[in-house]
Order: sequence, then C-alpha cells, then structure tokens
Amino acid sequence: MKSRLTFLSVFLVFLVIVALAHMFIQIAFYGTGYKGFAEKGITGLAVEGSEANGLPISEVILFLEWGLIFLGVVFVYAKHNIDLKKEYTYLALLKEKKHFSGGTELDRFYELLKEMKHFRLATAAKVFDVDTEIVEDWAQSLESSKVAELTYPRIGGPEIKLIEGALPRNEESEEGSEEEKEAKK
Repeated sequence: MKSRLTFLSVFLVFLVIVALAHMFIQIAFYGTGYKGFAEKGITGLAVEGSEANGLPISEVILFLEWGLIFLGVVFVYAKHNIDLKKEYTYLALLKEKKHFSGGTELDRFYELLKEMKHFRLATAAKVFDVDTEIVEDWAQSLESSKVAELTYPRIGGPEIKLIEGALPRNEESEEGSEEEKEAKK
C-alpha cells in the first residue's frame, strides 16, 4: 500500500509535535497558573499585583501554534469534503453521459474505472445506488483479474485504482488466440 504524504500533512504533523513540545516546556518552566495543577500558592512574585500585564510571549506563541493546528485541520477537512463532492459529481456525470450497451453493473463499474483511473468505493456505491459491500466485491473481482488494485488507506474508506496497461482476462485470452492464429498462418 502506497502512502501519499502531502506537504500539508507533513507540515501539520510537524506543527503538532512542535506545539506539544512547546506546551510541555511551557508547563515545566512556568506552570499552569492554576493551584490545582501542581502549583504552589506563591508563584515567585513577592508582592501581589506586581505581575506583568498581558501574556508572556511564549504563551502567545503557544496559542498561535494551536490556532494554526486548528485552522490546518479545518482546512484539510474542508478540502477532503470538496474532493469527495467533485469525485461524486464527476463519476455520476460520467455514468449518465456514457452509453453502456448491455453488460452488467460490474462492466459499467469497470468502464468508469477505465475512464477515471482512481476513485473511492463509497463514491461508486452512491453513484450506482448499491451497498458498499457490493462495490467492494466488484473491486475484488477486478483485482483478482489483475486489472485494478484495491487499497485500504489509513484514513478514509477503500479505494480502487486502475492498473495501467492491464487487460481483463477475457480480452487477454482473445488477444492470445489472435496471436496464436497469426502464428499458425
């Protein structure tokens, strides 16, 4: 299974690690400021009210880091939803536009796969208006014919990808018989 790391995902992971490290360092050196969290009653300032006004710069940076993480997660979520909608719209349009002459739903599924090269099984299930398990069976049939690859990403549902240059078994057997016919001539 191939992992597709994008710059944004690597950046978010790096930002989370930095923010966690910074937060633990902040707590270790400055504490939380709450008496219930291993804080002493006196924070080191002898006179009450002599505290500096405003937040220390490290706390501001800490809030900015977590804010960036939050915005990054929202952005990734929104981008994922937009990609899902685009994929569904394109697949549904392609199914309506493409004229199928006979054949089974599996044949239609394979024709759409040849056209799109890659899509999520959940999207195909919505387009064909069947259960995801049925579409997964279709994908496994194509995978056993060695024309497609079924992948299970860590996040999200199963996906199917067309193997470039692969022909279904019945097309391979027809080509083989034509080659054998030419060889016999």
